[in-house]
Amino acid sequence: MALLALVIVQIYLGALVSGLRAGLIYNTWPLIDGSLVPDGARLFFLAPAWRNMFENTLTVQFDHRMVAYALWLFALLHAVDVARTLREGRAHGRARAGGCRHPAGGARDRDPGPPGAARARAAASGHGDRRARDRRRACGAPRAAARRRCRGDRRRRLAPRRAGDMIETTEQEGMAILRMAHGKANAMSTDFCAAITAKFAEISPARAVVLTGTGRIFSAGVDLLRLLDGGGAYIREFLPALGTMLATVFSHPKPVVAAINGHAVAGGCVLACAADKRIMARDAGRIGVTELLVGVPFPAAAMEIMRCATAPQYFEDAIFSGATYTPPEAVARGLVHDIVDPHALLERAIDAANTLAALSPPAFATTKRQTRGRHWSDCKARASMASSSGFGRRRTPSTAFATMSAAPCANRETRAASF
Repeated sequence: MALLALVIVQIYLGALVSGLRAGLIYNTWPLIDGSLVPDGARLFFLAPAWRNMFENTLTVQFDHRMVAYALWLFALLHAVDVARTLREGRAHGRARAGGCRHPAGGARDRDPGPPGAARARAAASGHGDRRARDRRRACGAPRAAARRRCRGDRRRRLAPRRAGDMIETTEQEGMAILRMAHGKANAMSTDFCAAITAKFAEISPARAVVLTGTGRIFSAGVDLLRLLDGGGAYIREFLPALGTMLATVFSHPKPVVAAINGHAVAGGCVLACAADKRIMARDAGRIGVTELLVGVPFPAAAMEIMRCATAPQYFEDAIFSGATYTPPEAVARGLVHDIVDPHALLERAIDAANTLAALSPPAFATTKRQTRGRHWSDCKARASMASSSGFGRRRTPSTAFATMSAAPCANRETRAASF
């Protein structure tokens, strides 16, 4: 029972590690964050302390490893106990040992090979070497096939996808409904950002736009796996695409309503906050910006969007804490305007878009630009600067994002706020 309980706990912790992407951040072993047991202040820096068990990436990854060690120990003890009680333990051990079998189907014992003199003649003629090479080839074939599958998976992950595969577009009452359908998490890649940008240009005649996701996730933010696979060249291509996408949504002259169907984390939260109206499904997930928890400064365009959307008294806490919020907490902080039942989310979002679209389009566009003030111009200007900067010598996600964050800006106040 103890072993089963540990397995269940480990599965749950694995889900937390995956959701927080803790394995990509703390990916060294046996050390984690530079030591076997991280400093207590780092493990429990969130208050109240129980939040660290679910939201602190270091604590979640540390717990996952500790339970893995315990699970391994219990499994070893259980295996020893089973081995003692089995009457044919030795045969069982040989079966488990496995190994590479004879090329002729594992019948090595039935084929003792040529006698000594014949074996010597075979060695002298080179036949013995050929038989050894054949055996090595048979053993290496499964490993080679596995390597080929791994390379194929990586190529498929890096292969571009068409915009229509990632963003589903429908029309209702003259409004465009964009449903993000890029994998399970709508993770942001260069192709995804370009697809959003292209869709907003394509639907410019629409009276309004409703942006939503699929399943239980609105968007989980930047695709870190793609970022790591692509290296410096991909990062230099991705950052301008990200800035352009955010600026395009933020500055769209028509009403934009975000129907937040589930978790909106990091870049997903920024994308939602770029909309004019944000409606979230009740108990569907959490929303927040977690960039600093993974050591990534904010791109300047994202910072301006968050500054515009977040209630001023909560802005710095939302940025520096890296916390994610339930829908009611998000309403109090300005990240979300309304909460509705999940089944009514899209209908309510369409109603909100209709209400805004009923206003005079030129008057709405002018007022939208005025109410967003310098955030509007700064967001577009910085996205433009990111597109032309090149990031020539930057090799890591953190330094590349920092370059985008520190791009020159129009005035001293904005420069001080961009890290």
